[in-house]
Amino acid sequence: MNKTLKLAMSAVLGVALVTPAFAQDNFPDVPENHWAYQALQNLKDKVLFGYPDGFYRGPRMTSRYEFAVALDKMWKLMQAQFDGVNAKIAALQSNTGGNGNVADLKKQLDALQADVNSMKSWKSSIDSMQKLVKEFEPQLQQLGVDVKSMKDEMSDMDRRITELEGRTTPIKIGAEVNLLVLGAHSTDGTFGITRDGRVLGEGEGSYSGAPVGIDKDVQVYHEAYINLSGGKEGEPQWKGVLLIGNLFDGLGNLDNSLFGSSFSSADNDTVMGFGEFNVTFGTSVAGQGVKATVGRFGHQTGRYLLKRTSFTESYYKQDWRDSGDFIMDGGIVNFMFGKVSLDVFLAQNSGLNLNGGSAHNVDINPISFGGGTIDRTLGVELNFPLNEMGGIKLAYLWQDSNNLIADANPGVAGNQPANRLNVFGAEANLKFGSNIHVYGAYSQSSLSENTTNALDDANTAWEAGLGYMGSNWGIKGGYRTIETNFFAAGDWGRMGTWYNPTNVEGWNAMVHFSPSADLKIWGKAEMLEGNENIVGDVLGTDDDVTSIKFGLDYKLNNYLDLGLSYEDVSWKFNGVANDPFQRWYTLMLGYNLSSNSKLMFSYAYSDADGKGIGLPGMPGTGKFRGGLFGTQLKVSF
Repeated sequence: MNKTLKLAMSAVLGVALVTPAFAQDNFPDVPENHWAYQALQNLKDKVLFGYPDGFYRGPRMTSRYEFAVALDKMWKLMQAQFDGVNAKIAALQSNTGGNGNVADLKKQLDALQADVNSMKSWKSSIDSMQKLVKEFEPQLQQLGVDVKSMKDEMSDMDRRITELEGRTTPIKIGAEVNLLVLGAHSTDGTFGITRDGRVLGEGEGSYSGAPVGIDKDVQVYHEAYINLSGGKEGEPQWKGVLLIGNLFDGLGNLDNSLFGSSFSSADNDTVMGFGEFNVTFGTSVAGQGVKATVGRFGHQTGRYLLKRTSFTESYYKQDWRDSGDFIMDGGIVNFMFGKVSLDVFLAQNSGLNLNGGSAHNVDINPISFGGGTIDRTLGVELNFPLNEMGGIKLAYLWQDSNNLIADANPGVAGNQPANRLNVFGAEANLKFGSNIHVYGAYSQSSLSENTTNALDDANTAWEAGLGYMGSNWGIKGGYRTIETNFFAAGDWGRMGTWYNPTNVEGWNAMVHFSPSADLKIWGKAEMLEGNENIVGDVLGTDDDVTSIKFGLDYKLNNYLDLGLSYEDVSWKFNGVANDPFQRWYTLMLGYNLSSNSKLMFSYAYSDADGKGIGLPGMPGTGKFRGGLFGTQLKVSF
């Protein structure tokens, strides 16, 4: 009996959720807070009719004959909707459903796609109904139902729904539109500063170079991400991301912080181009599965190997920009050996331009190399999954530049030019039980001119961490070392305005606590000191920098999210009386306008003072006080 009830629930609720609902009264004895209220309202007077007095009498036991009647009506309801979809397809094929107008045709296609999408969940419902028909066959026959025909029709519908998914429009189109308004102000005659080193509250025109209020430093940015994809299951799949807007010009490309510049209306030119456009197809070689992607695609390998830094996420949040993927032109091939996978990719990294006119192009994400950029990457990655424990990744990257670094190692006598960066290493993410998490990483880099070594000394980075996750809290601690000559296009962290620090070593920790499902309190801390005493490096062995961050995230209700955070970065240099500092106070408020649109407000106030010392990423040695208001509207289609 329990099995029969489960099948009935699957079939009834499945059809109830996809059957179009019309405004109508529900059964008077079904309270609105009942878990089945919506399903019963959808099925009332179509599958379920209740008793002559209008009541449903839910607690009463249903007889097998009553259920057989409901099953027959439910099947006829599904048949009617299915026939309606076939009629729409026939109208489109014969062009009798419209007058040739493109807008009218699009409406028909949209309506057809919506119908087919609603039917995708019918597969499990049909399976449940087929089993129920077998269970209630005697009662259905007594009602005069041709059970054999019903079984055949159900099998045919299941097959044709699968076909329908491939017969609808092969191109899927979606979009995300962002509108960003930034207003900055200065305080006490000084400029403010963002975490990525942008200057706040600087005027333009007659006020150029002068600290101003928010009325004179407001910028408006816009950007649209149009997502395109197509291809049937089992055949080559293609997808593209078309970018249109002025955010690339105003905020910088995906791997550039525009350090030292202010937000300016002179940097608001609109650019457009494909951020991604590729085709993926699968085959087999020697009995092994192979998948290949060719074109413009996004990829990352690991924090200390290949991962793009997001500089703007504190005031502009966008999944594609914040993903960490580097965008490349080329191809990547995935070989499967059981659960072990081997990825090989060869791609171009430079010259991936978005077009803003004949005299204005923006490279999507150039990788810096000396005075030029990395132009090509050949990468090999080997992934070892360890079931629920996690996995281990090994990788080797060869990255070439068309430009020579004149002297890769000026500390050594003789000229040692370089045009190649080799990076190799491993990362492991492991879980022991459901609570203990272990993280480890090791990477090493070297510079060379083709195959002639130029620099492979003091060039390693490693990190180890251990964490524990409780039911509503977690804690993690670790230690890491990044040597002075370690180079990689990675993303291994930030200390104030100092991104991807080198010649450092030290401890880090983080903790979070959720007293309720709506509230999370968190804190992070790290202290780094110099790994070696090297002239020109930021820290020596007697110097250190400490970063402390804490905050809370609170979901006020289904519409409002609140975030508060504080960041304090303290620098201590041996022999210096006054210690520099950098601080940010941040408030974020998110309002869900609908299921596909969100309005986000943010305000970050900066209070920093270099005390006469040139801190990395900070465009000056003095005080920086000011704030940045941000308003972002995100709408998805």
